[in-house]
Amino acid sequence: TTPLNIDIDGIELKAIEDLVELGSVEVNAKDVSLNGFNMQGSAFIHVTALAENIEIMNITASAITQDFIVISGSKGLVTIKQNELSNMTGDAITITGYESGTMVVSHNQISDVETAILITPAETVDVTTEIKVERNDISDVTDGIVIEDANSIHAYARFNSVINATGYLAQSNSGNNVEFTLNHWGLETLDMNKFDNITEAMLLGFYANKVDIISEDAYFPNLPAKFI
Repeated sequence: TTPLNIDIDGIELKAIEDLVELGSVEVNAKDVSLNGFNMQGSAFIHVTALAENIEIMNITASAITQDFIVISGSKGLVTIKQNELSNMTGDAITITGYESGTMVVSHNQISDVETAILITPAETVDVTTEIKVERNDISDVTDGIVIEDANSIHAYARFNSVINATGYLAQSNSGNNVEFTLNHWGLETLDMNKFDNITEAMLLGFYANKVDIISEDAYFPNLPAKFI
């Protein structure tokens, strides 16, 4: 079926009750929000380089037969949060060719997919760009969190739980500055074979037990989250 094409700025699609079915969506506009839908099978969410300031939240998706959330040429504020994504033959969340703005990927539950979260830059990236990947619960994947940076931007993955990856738990590009501190990897001691282009220094403060991840209520950004 033809995807629903959103090409008008300022559109909010919100399910008025639980488990409202939504087919595929393509976003070509600014200030668009998708909230609260159930998606299955061949459904996908594609956000093109024409879009800016996008929010995708409270989506439940399963038995998806390709990459699901795909954002190209990211600009502005992109928020992907509180989604439940499972049983996919492709990647769950992909942001490719990001150029500027802030990307927030948080509080998602992701399981039984290829790559859970994949974020890669454009050839030219604004130095003020930020990537914040936090408090996601990821299990039974090929690769967990992949964040590639450019231009020494502020990028981190923190307070996530990533377990049971057959490939890499986390991965980045050569010479990156991405912080992967304060996460739970399902390991009592680090196995560096499960991480690609990430130094031990960027994995400091990892939690051996998921229940020990500091809660949001107890976390104050200006104070140490954990003494190492």
